[in-house]
Amino acid sequence: MGGTRIELVDNGDVRGEWVRGPKTSRDDIVVLYVHGGGFVAGSPRAYRGVTSRLSTALRAPVFGLAYRLAPEHPFPAAPHDLDAAYRWLLRCGYRSDQIVIAGDSAGGYLAADLVIANARAGLPEPAALMLFSPMADLSLSIAEVHDGAVDEGILSMSVARAAVAHYLDGAAGAHDLRPAPGMSLPPTLIQASTTELLGGDAVELADRFRRAGATCELQMWPDQIHVFQALPVVVPESRMAYRAAAQFVAAITGASQRPAM
Repeated sequence: MGGTRIELVDNGDVRGEWVRGPKTSRDDIVVLYVHGGGFVAGSPRAYRGVTSRLSTALRAPVFGLAYRLAPEHPFPAAPHDLDAAYRWLLRCGYRSDQIVIAGDSAGGYLAADLVIANARAGLPEPAALMLFSPMADLSLSIAEVHDGAVDEGILSMSVARAAVAHYLDGAAGAHDLRPAPGMSLPPTLIQASTTELLGGDAVELADRFRRAGATCELQMWPDQIHVFQALPVVVPESRMAYRAAAQFVAAITGASQRPAM
């Protein structure tokens, strides 16, 4: 977006970029954004269209994380990088209840995994969790039986299977996104399409969070593509999704201003 300010970060442990949209005015919250790309592709730069619009909608700074990608860096490199980024934000002076963790697709899996891991360790939960078209099941068994999925030309089962195989690289121990009942989990927003491959993952993940006692708002948008939020110029519903995300965060953080988008 025009007027967006970018500040690159590379301190050895954490790499990424601060993104501040043209209407950024809040300093009481920050978004840690985990881009998608099937664990093997993507970058903060490639996702500036998303992070700049999210920053503008929330009027808050967004930190886009550059985490290590498979196959050169399989599991557990990406979760380690995300954990390091979260702890870095805490060292920067943000409290956990000032940090919104967000991500899309594979990045949504990583974001949810971090929140569940922190809850399992008894650490304070962040202010909120926002997930766009998240992957919830690395076995892809949910996607296999999702009745509503159509071939959208963006994400296919074969592509997803190859990406997960590169990410796991035969390793065991990748976390199943199943929060235990009574876990201290943040308010969560999940947005996805009814007709995308991972639509069933979104529904299942919302159910899992609710069964664990979390407040989880699920917004299923009909007849949209995977991570439709990335295409606001051609998909009007994308802009609506950003406004819904801004309203969700504003309600949690007590912001009085209207969303900027």
